[in-house]
Amino acid sequence: MPHPITPLTAAQTFDLRHRVLWPDQPRDFVIVPGDDAALHFGVLDNGQVIGIVSMFDTDDGAQLRKLATDPAFQGRGIGSALVAHVVQTARISGTHRIFLSGRHSALDFYKSFGFAAYGDPYLVENVPCQKMEIRF
Repeated sequence: MPHPITPLTAAQTFDLRHRVLWPDQPRDFVIVPGDDAALHFGVLDNGQVIGIVSMFDTDDGAQLRKLATDPAFQGRGIGSALVAHVVQTARISGTHRIFLSGRHSALDFYKSFGFAAYGDPYLVENVPCQKMEIRF
């Protein structure tokens, strides 16, 4: 991947989160509790944020949230690099677990990193989702 991963502020992730993940919701829908304390990573192209992911520190481990890649840049390994970066960051931090809520359409993608499904499938705004985790 020719673009490096860089730290971002929470605010730098909101536009891409909204445009890619929840375009039918109000923009504030993508702002979540804990954003101010989370780690946010991104990939930029000519100063434009084209890929994002956030990592939240919780009592249950590290939570991967809000992975998104600009549709014009999908299929180039940006999302894969961001997930790998968060998994590595979580391991280095000494956490025992990294977990996420994945859309069913992305389950095979997350499984390729070693995430395993647990619990029952559920809906978020009518989008089928599944909890997944890696234990270290």
